[in-house]
Amino acid sequence: MKVRLNQVLSSVAIASSLLLSASPLVMPASSALAASDTKSYAITNITQAQIKSVLQEKTATGWRIGSVFQLTNTSGSIVRIPDFELRAKAADGTVFTLQPSSSNAKSISPQSSVDLSYMVEADVKADIQLTDLLWVDVDLAVYPKKETVLADAPVSGLVWKGGDAVIADTALKNWGDAFTLPLLHSSLTYSAVSMTTQYDGQSPVYVLQIKAENPGGYTETVPDFTISAKTATQAFIGKRLETAAVSLNPGEQQYIHIAIKTDPGTQPSAFYVLTPQTFAKAGQAQPLTYYTGEVGFHLPAAGAVAEALPAYTLGSPITFDSISKAVSPQLTSSLLGIEWFENEGQSYKTAIAKLKYTNSSESPVPVPQLGADLVSANGVTFNGGITSTAVKDVLPGVGSVVTYAFAVPNDEVDTQQFTLRLLEQQDQAGFKSPIAQLPVGVAAAAQPETNDLLLYPYEVKMSSWSLSMFVNSNATTQGYNYTFRLKTDLDITTTDQVITDPNNPKLLIEIIDDNGVRQGSKSLALTGDGRIVSGTQTINFTNLSVDQLQSHLTLKIYETQTTPLGDAKRLLTVLKQ
Repeated sequence: MKVRLNQVLSSVAIASSLLLSASPLVMPASSALAASDTKSYAITNITQAQIKSVLQEKTATGWRIGSVFQLTNTSGSIVRIPDFELRAKAADGTVFTLQPSSSNAKSISPQSSVDLSYMVEADVKADIQLTDLLWVDVDLAVYPKKETVLADAPVSGLVWKGGDAVIADTALKNWGDAFTLPLLHSSLTYSAVSMTTQYDGQSPVYVLQIKAENPGGYTETVPDFTISAKTATQAFIGKRLETAAVSLNPGEQQYIHIAIKTDPGTQPSAFYVLTPQTFAKAGQAQPLTYYTGEVGFHLPAAGAVAEALPAYTLGSPITFDSISKAVSPQLTSSLLGIEWFENEGQSYKTAIAKLKYTNSSESPVPVPQLGADLVSANGVTFNGGITSTAVKDVLPGVGSVVTYAFAVPNDEVDTQQFTLRLLEQQDQAGFKSPIAQLPVGVAAAAQPETNDLLLYPYEVKMSSWSLSMFVNSNATTQGYNYTFRLKTDLDITTTDQVITDPNNPKLLIEIIDDNGVRQGSKSLALTGDGRIVSGTQTINFTNLSVDQLQSHLTLKIYETQTTPLGDAKRLLTVLKQ
């Protein structure tokens, strides 16, 4: 119901226990204490009210004022909702009468509680500072009517001003600090664990991972709340990714995930925890949903996570988040290495990370479908992709290798330290959150002159080699065909019991002339049909870009990996004639 100012019952004298000063737009630090005050107000001798939220937000025509409170029946029998009016009092003495939601309960079971929603839209352009909520009994059986204040609750510190609400910086919690939601009558505790920035089209999406913990003695369901990203001018309300209810047994921990889509170019300054409330107006098909807040916290400090991570030794087991179920407890994972690979003619290099899974069970276990990203020391994130692989399962007693590729601009290549994050997908939209974070350094390619080639899980030893050049005349074209022939003795062994993808890795041999120009190349598979094997091998290089005999040639031998952006290569050795 809309109420014009001249229709407001401001002429009625109502006793108020305390008239507080006008509340500012910014919620002060003391509001954090007010928000946790769950004081009860006696409405009758058997009903008690506790305020859950107070809304005051701007509309196109004035103000929307709403409140939700919990009414508890302390008796041993069912009682109907008492007859009263709920009124909101402003600092200037103006009083607004709120209307009950059409969906409000009509009665309360013994020793039970119900939530009651009230609202009014006032065509008032002037600023309003709410100070009190009043429960008023109106006796119309006498003339003039008699009004009795049943309860008067100060609410200056509880008022939430919608998208304009700002929690004072001094009242914000630090990232990772535990918080509760006492106005939701829940004993669960929460803390922000991780934040990743992903994209929906061109719009940034901040995905927050919140840990919920049940310190109580009985099972509780995580109440309906979300989180908003607050900027200087806007508030972007997030969406919980879990669609089913999340229940926690005593002592149990679980994660909930909030995805907050913002506008391109915006930067949040804080996160606010919001509770959705509804009001059903008689005659309207859909109820109005609005949000109120009581807790806020800062963004994580840049680099804080990386600084707190323990050192990681390559090849040692990776510790995954104990709450996550993305990796079977029967699997053990380790990072074998992460190295720079070249992309010729491009302004970036590729970091290749190799993960090994081993299976301690007696049955095959599917390879975990984890995402990954690489975060530089200054917080820049590079998304990774799994290279195409035919390996789908981890067999008992045999490891499986999964390779991730990250395209990194050349100006970031000199970065000494990165954080490798392994990510679990949270919903069908593809949003992910980290379940393991490892501090890593990316190894640069060496340029040794060695005959011992190491490209996990293979070791290729060249005990001898020779390079010859042959010329054949072409009777049809009256020209000449040139061929390089490499003859070498190879000893190829595997250094680990693992299954690798048939296409990765491969050997690439390039022939370079005195001027540094590549004259020919050959790619050699290490698995599958047509692979090179131990023993004497003769490798022919045809389709050369030469037109005369050459000598003093150089062999460059690379490991190659096929990535979503094409082949990348890592120099293994340089051999000169």
